[in-house]
Order: sequence, then C-alpha cells, then structure tokens
Amino acid sequence: MQEETGGDLFSIKVEDPYPSDWDECLERANEELSENARPELTASVENLEQYDTVFLGYPNWWYGVPMALLTFLEENDLSGKDVYLFCSHGTGGLADSVDIITEAVPDAEISDNIFDCYEEDAASSVEVIRQWVQELGYSSAQGEDTVQGNALNLQIGDTVLTAELADNSSAEALRDLLADGSLEIAMQDYADMEKVGSLGQELPANDEQITTEAGDLILYQGDSFSVCLSRT
Repeated sequence: MQEETGGDLFSIKVEDPYPSDWDECLERANEELSENARPELTASVENLEQYDTVFLGYPNWWYGVPMALLTFLEENDLSGKDVYLFCSHGTGGLADSVDIITEAVPDAEISDNIFDCYEEDAASSVEVIRQWVQELGYSSAQGEDTVQGNALNLQIGDTVLTAELADNSSAEALRDLLADGSLEIAMQDYADMEKVGSLGQELPANDEQITTEAGDLILYQGDSFSVCLSRT
C-alpha cells in the first residue's frame, strides 16, 4: 500500500517486543486484552497534522485488535482524517475490530471499504491490494505517465521514473502528445541495456548532440522511444 500510494510508512512497534513463538505471543496478547493494557510504543508519528488520509493496518487478535493499536490511536489524534482499514486474520475475519477502532476514534472518517484477507493469503495479495488502493483513488501511479510542468513521469511495471524534459521541439511535441492523457508503449529489452518501444507516430527530430547515460529517456529519429538502463 505504501508503494502504491507513495505515502509515508510508520510501523507500530512496542518497547517490549512480542515473542516470536506463536503460543507465547498468543498468551501475552490474551493477558494484555484481559488487563486492557496499553503497551508502550517505541515512537510516535511526527507532524501528524500534515496528513489528511491514514491507511491503518492490523491483525485480528482475539477477535479484536492488538492493544498496541489502541495505544497508537490514543496517542495520535486522527480526528477529521479519512481512515482506511486493512486487516489480516484467521477464521475470525474482522470480528469486532472495526467497532473497537471506531469507538476509539469517533471523530475520524472511517471508510466502510475495508481490505481484509486470510493470514495465509497475505503474502500473495499484492495485486489485490493494488487494485483496492486504485479503486479508492489513492494510487500515485494513476496518471503518472503524463507531463507535469517540465517533468515526464513514466511507469514501467511497478516502477515510476521521472525525467526532466529537454528544451527542444521533440520534447515539446511529446508534451503536446501527452496533454490529453496517458500513453501506453509496448517496450522490449534491447541488448540487456535498454527498453525500446514505438510511440506509434513520428515527432520532430533535432540536430542537438547529446551523450546518454544510464537512466536517460531517449527519442530516436522517427518514432522509437527508449529508456536507457545501461550501467556506467
């Protein structure tokens, strides 16, 4: 989710780490629940006021949430923020976790569009998570293959590259080509050094001589577009 949204990542960690042994961790979680404990955290979010959207993730522990999550919610004011929940769980599903979180932060805008998955499916849920974030409209990759100012954002698979456009007629024509939306280019490996594909139309050529380096985006004479991946 952090990769898809481009947001900042904060991990909720306790001063006294939970045991890696399953049974011991289960026992401690049950003890904290029965005591309504608030485990001390190692850190707090800096400048929380700068964020208006929070993706809050947690596992289902004892049909609820880890008590450390309640520590986090009580120490960080999410009032007025849009909050999206994601949860991994066993056969208990979401159980009472959503109600517990809603009660803990009554002034937050908690979405009812919640992502949850069975614990054994978590590691293989990358594509489903990406689709969920995109459906919410928070994907930083959406529309990033367009020109913004003098910067061209190009998405290759899961990677987004940003390049500064040169000041010439070819770059200006490319900017005009992308003005009305994104452009998809089917690219292939070339000599294990570049990704090369066709724009589908020719742009004006320039006599400007340049020296290419790894990471350059290149428009060859005609309609061939290349991303230089070679190592210097």
